Amino acid sequence: MTSTIGCHGPEDQKILHEGHRVFVSCEAKLREMPGTPLEGSRLFGLDQEESLLISPSRTLQHSLLTAITNGIHAGETAINAPDPGPDAWVMAPPSRAILVGATRVIYVLLGGSKEEQYARARRVALSETMGYSMLLSTAKRFEDLVSLRPDEKVVGSIVAKRDRLKKEGVKKFSDTDTITESGEAVRTALEARGIPWDQSKVLVEQLQWAWNVWSGMTHGLGWPELAPGDFADNGVYPMPGSWVVDYHAMAAVTSIATALYGQALIQDTDPSL
Repeated sequence: MTSTIGCHGPEDQKILHEGHRVFVSCEAKLREMPGTPLEGSRLFGLDQEESLLISPSRTLQHSLLTAITNGIHAGETAINAPDPGPDAWVMAPPSRAILVGATRVIYVLLGGSKEEQYARARRVALSETMGYSMLLSTAKRFEDLVSLRPDEKVVGSIVAKRDRLKKEGVKKFSDTDTITESGEAVRTALEARGIPWDQSKVLVEQLQWAWNVWSGMTHGLGWPELAPGDFADNGVYPMPGSWVVDYHAMAAVTSIATALYGQALIQDTDPSL
């Protein structure tokens, strides 16, 4: 049994090419941006609020780059794949990476006061330090790969940062938080621009659907194929929902993330849609 994303209809190809153009445009915009936050900008302020070894601007830069590059790659894979389309299990990891990268930027930068943005940035920082400290603490005990052993001072610094953030009550961060909260932030921002709630809520639902399906598949779970969707009699099962529609939504949130990041790099006003 195989699962495909089914993307060879004329309308599917049109949506794919439009989404791919969005990701390519985001890449071009990112290349034109300053490599580091300009003094006085919102991201410069977030970086200066506390001396974090892994700064908010560095994390968000890598998150955005992850979303863009995976978006370009996924689009090209789908566009060029022979009928009946690429295997869904191949498309799951880049789909998850797009969603995590783009919504993390939105999660930190969109909505709330500067203080609230900094609080969210600290949650991301805790996630970074927890992952990094786990790697370093393991690597320092390597007996064969001795060249990969980290400096004890680096390990101590990261562990101390992790422990201090925990002690100060910073909440543990999960990628699911970014999907839910960033989706709501986008919906609120769209509503503020006059787009009715019943129209903007579709993006929130689309993100939640895509996140659960593609994240579930990336983790090797079997339930995504049991989710609502079309089934064929020939042993080739289209995935639930529509990856092409998900790709369009992923392109939209990556475009929003790119705009927010670009604003926060050069100015101190609240990033907005």
